[in-house]
Amino acid sequence: MDKLIAPRGEGKGRKSRLIKIAEVVGKVGLSAVPIPPLVSEVAKLGLEKIFSYVRQRDEQRILEFYRAFLYRNALPDEDILEAEIEESNFHALLNACVSDIEEEKTVPYANLTRSIALGRVSPELRRHFILTLKDLSWEELDLLRRIYVVTTHPVIPKRGKDFDVSHLLTYDPNQMSETLAVANLKTKGMVEDEKLSSAGSSFVTACSNEDDLEPAIYGYKVWSGYTCLILHLSGKRFSNSESEMLAATLRTACIHSHSVTAIGGFETRRDDALSRLRTNCCVILIDEEFEVTPASVEAISKIAETRPVVQVLNNRKALDEQPFARLATIRRDLNKDDAWQVEAVNLLIREINQRGQVKEAQE
Repeated sequence: MDKLIAPRGEGKGRKSRLIKIAEVVGKVGLSAVPIPPLVSEVAKLGLEKIFSYVRQRDEQRILEFYRAFLYRNALPDEDILEAEIEESNFHALLNACVSDIEEEKTVPYANLTRSIALGRVSPELRRHFILTLKDLSWEELDLLRRIYVVTTHPVIPKRGKDFDVSHLLTYDPNQMSETLAVANLKTKGMVEDEKLSSAGSSFVTACSNEDDLEPAIYGYKVWSGYTCLILHLSGKRFSNSESEMLAATLRTACIHSHSVTAIGGFETRRDDALSRLRTNCCVILIDEEFEVTPASVEAISKIAETRPVVQVLNNRKALDEQPFARLATIRRDLNKDDAWQVEAVNLLIREINQRGQVKEAQE
């Protein structure tokens, strides 16, 4: 599992000052500690430093709590000023915030208070959410947010198309802290049947700002919403390597893809095979041995009418027949090494954007 990353605005950027024992006894001297008459003086100095630390920490945390509770974008939030919250719930949240040993949870406490005051948490879940936030560690809350992100966004996995959330819920027995974190989330009802529960989803949104739940916070990328048909038009022989390399480059641009090879045109394939793939853009790889046929012209015409298309010519001259002649084109033989893949993807993105602009203008 990737290392859990503290979301912006709630991380461990502000380090807590360490209290050194030497500071407690410094005013008296280490040699004086064993002498009974000075023990009480040492204890008094220690208590004064502890009380001072606790007082300063509590004051700072309360200020941070109120700032996150009352303000949005550095301005007072009028909605929250008009809201109401049960006194018992408010004091329970503020007391839990101040007494919590993890200052990273201050903003989540404030967010939950806001959500309850604004009526975004049902009454029967309010006290449960307060107790849950109090009992969860920062790492457990962060893991729950990560689960929410991969559940609610089309996150790109390392392999394949769909992210398997079970990867965030299954650990080696030797990974004790992660195993205990998942067990605690399940005990609290945040995770059920190896997926985020409805209560878990509501809890995460109640404790979080929108920015906390962006995939980029955890280093994730999401699919763009475009799925590319990689159509390899070949003559008597063909290789899948070109399609595989192009698919990898499309993936870096957050575009999923399906590859299809048509040998000798489209006579050997049924038209509905392409329609079942549900693609919305296309890159056509045309080998030097490919010969245009009426069937291929008809098939490519249908494709070009419904989506952005780029054609890549492999060691051959341009095709004069329509619709090939009007398609955006690059020459693989004119690109050094594998640069053609990047050029093809960039050209496809340009075609996608242009078609989108035309559509917006028409609407």
